[in-house]
Amino acid sequence: MKKFLSILLTLLVTAQLAACTVAGGNSSTETAESSQQSVSSSAEISSQPAEASGGVVRVALKADTPTVDPQGKTPTTDTAGILNHIFEGLVRVRGNEILPGIAETWDISDDGLVYTFHLRDANWSDGQPVTADDFVYGMQRLVNPETATNNAAQGFYILNGRAVNAGEKPVEELGVKALDEKTLEVTLENPTAYFLSLCGQYFYMPVREDIHQQYGTEFASSAETNVYNGPFMLKEWRVEEKLVLERNPSYWDAEAVKLDTIEYQIVNNVDTGAAMFDADQVDFVPEINPEMLSLYEGQTIEYDTGKLSYIRFNMDGSNEITANKNFRKAFAAAFDRTEFCQLYMNGIYPPNGRFTSQSIAGADGAYTEEHPYDFPVTADIETAKEYLDQALGELGLSAPSDITLEIMTRDSESDRKVGTIVQDMMLKNLGINITVRSIPATEWLEEHKNHTYELSYNGNGPDYNDPFTYLELYVSDFSGNHSSYNNPEYDRLITEANAETDPQKRMGLLFDAEMLLVEDVVGVPTVTTYAYALCKPNLKDVQLGFQSPSPDFVYAYYE
Repeated sequence: MKKFLSILLTLLVTAQLAACTVAGGNSSTETAESSQQSVSSSAEISSQPAEASGGVVRVALKADTPTVDPQGKTPTTDTAGILNHIFEGLVRVRGNEILPGIAETWDISDDGLVYTFHLRDANWSDGQPVTADDFVYGMQRLVNPETATNNAAQGFYILNGRAVNAGEKPVEELGVKALDEKTLEVTLENPTAYFLSLCGQYFYMPVREDIHQQYGTEFASSAETNVYNGPFMLKEWRVEEKLVLERNPSYWDAEAVKLDTIEYQIVNNVDTGAAMFDADQVDFVPEINPEMLSLYEGQTIEYDTGKLSYIRFNMDGSNEITANKNFRKAFAAAFDRTEFCQLYMNGIYPPNGRFTSQSIAGADGAYTEEHPYDFPVTADIETAKEYLDQALGELGLSAPSDITLEIMTRDSESDRKVGTIVQDMMLKNLGINITVRSIPATEWLEEHKNHTYELSYNGNGPDYNDPFTYLELYVSDFSGNHSSYNNPEYDRLITEANAETDPQKRMGLLFDAEMLLVEDVVGVPTVTTYAYALCKPNLKDVQLGFQSPSPDFVYAYYE
C-alpha cells in the first residue's frame, strides 16, 4: 500500500536537528536532545498572533548572492536564504519539519523509488498558475549540462540525472514528468531516505519555461527578469549594495505572511553589521563575531549551522606540492587544532577533525556518535617532519624553506585572521612559507570553480540532514568537487552506500568513505562553527537552524 501524506501532516526530518526561533529577544537554543517535536498540522506552522501584520525587517547580509536563479551558478548559503523567500518548492523545510509546499499531498511507492506529488492551486507573481511542467523544467535545468550549475549532482538522485548531465542521454529522459497540470511524478535512481527534504531546497524550485526563454542570458539577472511563486517577490537588486523583497499577494498562503518587506543590506564586515544594529540601521544580523557576545546579552541567539571549517588543498596537479600526499600529511600533522581554536575565536568554537558535522543524523541517532573517530587536537611535529622529509625527496626539494604556497581566503576580517594563523603556524611547525590572498566572496567562489588556487579556507554547511551532504563534495565527478579529489575506492563506497537500503549498513559505508578522506588528507578540518545572531526584541518567529535555509522570515512578525 502506498504511503499517503495529507496536507495536515508534517514530518519530522530528525530528532537530531537543533533549530532556534526568536522568542522575546532572548537567547534561545534547542539542543539535539530537546528538539523533538510531535506531528503537527500545517495550521500550526507559526506562533504569530492573528493581529500581527506589516513591517519591514532590515537584514545585514555578509555577502551578496552571486545569483537569484534557483539553478544558477556558484550559489552560496546566503543564496539559499534569499531564494527560500521568493520561491517555493514541492515542500517547505522549516526548522526540523517538512511541510506541504506547492505539493499539497504526495504518495511514495512501496519500493521508495516513485514519488507522486499532487499540487495545490497556486499562482506565480504574474497571476499564471504554477504547474507540474514548471517543476519538470526546473529539474531538467538542474542536470542540463548547458546550465553548468555547481548543484547538478543534486539531480543525480533522479533517474538518469547523471547520464543527462554527462551528455549521454537527452534531458527529456530525466525521471520526472507531469502526469497532468497538477500531478508530478519523480522516479529516483535509488531509494533516498532524505529525498523529501531535497524537494524543499532551492535547486529543485520550479522555473517558468516561457520566462526563461523570454529573457535568455538575462534571466534572473534583475528583479524584472523572473517571476516568483514564494511568499515574497524580488523587487530590487543592487549588486553588492542591497536586495529588497516585498510580500507576494499571489502566494497561496499570503494571509499567513505578515512582513511587508525584507531588505537585505550587503555588509561585508561583521563588526559593521553589529554597529548598524546599534545605530538602529538594521533589525537582524545573522552572524556576529563570537568575541562580541558579552556586549549583547539578551539580544543574541546561538544556533547550530551544521557548518564545518577546513583548509582545502587543490589536488588537480596544477601544483605538485599540494598534489603530494606526504606533503598533505605533513601539513595535517603540523596543524594544531587546540592552538588554532584559541587564536581564532578564543576557544569559543570546538576543534574538529572530521568531514561531517556532529549534529548530522545517522541510522538511529547522531552519525558521529554511531561512528566515532578520535581525531588529534594537537600537532605532532615529529611525525609532521618525517612526512615532510619524504615529500621533499619526492618533489626534488632540499629544504622546507623551498616551499612557498598561497592560501586564498574571503575578504573578511575573520577569514584574513585564519590566513595569518595558518601562515604563522606552518612557518613555526614546518618551516614552510605561506602567503595570504584575500578576495571578495564572489571571486573566491569563481576561483574555486576554476581550481585556480593552491590552499583555501572553506566553510561547508549541509543541504539536508544526512552525512552524504558533506561527503558528496569529494565524489570524483561531482561538480562541486573543487579539491579535484579522485579516488575510485571512495567513489565505489559512495555508490554502494547510495544503493544500500539498510540504514546501519549504509552509514557504515559512508563512514568508511569518510575515513578515506582522512587517510588521503583531502583537507584539514579545523573547527565546528556555531552562529550568533542579533535580533531586535520585538521581531518574533525568525527560524534559524541548519536544516532549513536560514534565517527564515517567512512567518516572522513584529510584536
